[in-house]
Amino acid sequence: MYSATVSDDVGKTFCGTPYYVAPEIWRRKPYSKKADLFSLGVLLYELLTLRRPFDGESMRDVMNRTLSGQYDPLPPETSPEMAEIVSLLLSSDPKQRPCSGKLLDMPICKLFMSGLLEIVQTQPAFEGHYVT
Repeated sequence: MYSATVSDDVGKTFCGTPYYVAPEIWRRKPYSKKADLFSLGVLLYELLTLRRPFDGESMRDVMNRTLSGQYDPLPPETSPEMAEIVSLLLSSDPKQRPCSGKLLDMPICKLFMSGLLEIVQTQPAFEGHYVT
């Protein structure tokens, strides 16, 4: 199982695309795979709003917005379940973010994954040529 093969504290370096960097990385604290889940929260927010949750005129502004944990609300048509997931993933405190197993256990994620599996299973196998 993936979660059993990756330690909690993965690194202490500073790396990442600024808009997706978790608060603990901006603070130069040790980080874990939950930093990646924060980035997933940013991506989900972008998909739902077509804008970044933490933006600014400069990288310092982006950092300060990220560290504040403040972002504009999701559109009103966002389901409460999806809003909860985004809120949990964008938590400033990594301990408040769900682990990947708990995330995949949430009913909305199970529904999405079962729908995705059905699509994959009903598609014919690709028999074309890959361009390299």
